[in-house]
Amino acid sequence: MDRPQIIALGLAIASTVAGVAGLADTRPLPPSAHLGALASLDTSKDGRISEAEWLAAGRRPAAMAELDKNKDGVLTPDEVKRRAGGRPSE
Repeated sequence: MDRPQIIALGLAIASTVAGVAGLADTRPLPPSAHLGALASLDTSKDGRISEAEWLAAGRRPAAMAELDKNKDGVLTPDEVKRRAGGRPSE
């Protein structure tokens, strides 16, 4: 092997090691990630959408009332999943 091939091989190995290290990242998803497409509305990043967050995003109050099945003024991932046709978490 000549010098350029050795350098290329070294770079390929380093790239592979870096890629594997990235796959090993086991940090949990943030709570808001479980809200699916509505995650951007969760400005407090607590995994729930409050009525204030909903209204601040310019959404209609009636739409939130329809999604908020237990009428507590907060949308949870389970309520959002039900709306999207998914199964609620158990």
